[in-house]
Amino acid sequence: MRKITNLLAAFLCLFVISPIFIYANNTFAEQQSTGLLVINVQDGSNYKGIEGAYFQITSQSDASYIKIVKTDDTGRVEINLVPGNYNIKQLGTTTNSENYTFTSIGYSRKIEAGKTVTLTGYERKIEGDYIFGDSPATVHVSTNSDFDPSPLGQGIKASTLNLDGTTSALIPSSQIYSYYNNVDTSVPGEYMCIYMATQSILGVRTTHYLKVIVDPLAPIFAGDVTAKYIDTDGNIISDDVVQTGNIGESYNTEKKSIPGYTFKELQGSTSGIFTDKTQTVTYVYTKDPTLGGDITVRYVDIDGNKISDNIIKTGNIGDGYSTEQESIPGYTFKEVKGNTSGTFTDKTQTITYVYTKDPILGGEVTGRYVDIDGNKISDDVVQTGNIGESYSIEQESIPGYTFKEAKGNTSGTFTDKTQTITYVYTKDPILGGEVTVRYVDTDGNKILDDVVETGNIGDGYSIEQKNIKGYKLKEVRGKMNGQFKSDAQTVIFVYVKENNNIVKALQEQNDRPDQKRKNQGEDILNSSKNYLPGTGENKNKDILSVVLGCILLGGVVTISLNHLKRYKKRL
Repeated sequence: MRKITNLLAAFLCLFVISPIFIYANNTFAEQQSTGLLVINVQDGSNYKGIEGAYFQITSQSDASYIKIVKTDDTGRVEINLVPGNYNIKQLGTTTNSENYTFTSIGYSRKIEAGKTVTLTGYERKIEGDYIFGDSPATVHVSTNSDFDPSPLGQGIKASTLNLDGTTSALIPSSQIYSYYNNVDTSVPGEYMCIYMATQSILGVRTTHYLKVIVDPLAPIFAGDVTAKYIDTDGNIISDDVVQTGNIGESYNTEKKSIPGYTFKELQGSTSGIFTDKTQTVTYVYTKDPTLGGDITVRYVDIDGNKISDNIIKTGNIGDGYSTEQESIPGYTFKEVKGNTSGTFTDKTQTITYVYTKDPILGGEVTGRYVDIDGNKISDDVVQTGNIGESYSIEQESIPGYTFKEAKGNTSGTFTDKTQTITYVYTKDPILGGEVTVRYVDTDGNKILDDVVETGNIGDGYSIEQKNIKGYKLKEVRGKMNGQFKSDAQTVIFVYVKENNNIVKALQEQNDRPDQKRKNQGEDILNSSKNYLPGTGENKNKDILSVVLGCILLGGVVTISLNHLKRYKKRL
């Protein structure tokens, strides 16, 4: 009887129900005053057409004009439209045969008579099981019945699709929503619901198409029968199995073989009859004991050094464990890293107890402040602390000195030895008195501009002799090399004017009055000696000789004095 009723309903639909979807070559194609809209949907990688992409076309000037079209096996659909502006919105990607990303949302296009407007979209295929694989593709509802388009109301479920093409657990129903439906239960016919889900791993959206047939003779659907698989703590250990059917039909559930678990008990009936209520059959399992990963308990100082033997704990996965803090001589407990208690898992675990070493007074650290000669110029700074603690000796600002260098580690840690850090300073320079260099002749007249040398007290200076044309250095008054002092200093270079060197040297020797008189006297005596009379000459000759000698000596003296006056004038 049920089969006869279903055949009658199908026969009635063929003659009573008018199709809602409009494909190519509809009645608009016969109108010469229309424009053509062509929609292409292609695979973004191989550019093949995608079948079953649904679009809704709405006139912007007439809200009642709504058409729904679907791409054919070439990914193409054509429709003739009266000239005007239209909104074209994509509703879904495929008719459940393949899974494509939902990327095209909507368009606005102007249609002109006799012209063609083409829209082309590209979508990416997602390999693997369809994300809505456990969801119904077609449902029948009775005329004038209440239709619930929600995902829960229609049993729409989706699984996360992994990058390797495998599916994971069901995604929350909150991530699935009803994107579109045009179901009207008051009019028998074929309608559609579009559902959309977001995949968190791939970051894309996919859609599911549900065909809804409003049938006056449709069977009455019963409540779902769900088989659940849990452990003794109520944790889900395998996906639910949901069965649907009509009231009065039979259902049968099965016990699963789940790796790592042993079946314990059944809650509910493994088989029965569908009713108007939902039913649940629960299979309860106990977890098989499996040796878990070792748990290592470590005891270390703050630097990670081992200070006590490790403790290794073993047990089955799921078994509990606990660890304890130890009392270690010479150390104080600081912190623990890891869970001091918990359960064994399939992974190894480490719990680390960290201790600080009890303090031991270290050697003093002394900071010294000296000049470059090692003389103390400021009080020492002495710091004390425990071995391992940090110290820091700072450079000081000392009036009259400038820091030069530090000898030793200005910061570090206290050890069992004394340590010294020496800060060395240079004394700040003090400007000394000027050193003036003068260039003069023997009469004290300036023959070249003075040169002034400056420097700090204690700095050395060096004065070089200058060659002055027409003059020859006679003497230097003062130190040509020395150090700057607080008082001013003067260095004088005395020069004489140059003549013929040989004549000058003779003149300097002969012009000395004592030498000149000596030479003249010797000449007179020698001359007189040649003319002195022999023994027995008369007295008159002796007197004459004496007179003549005196006259000659006086003449020579006069000439010499005149010559000396002229020489001094030249100098």
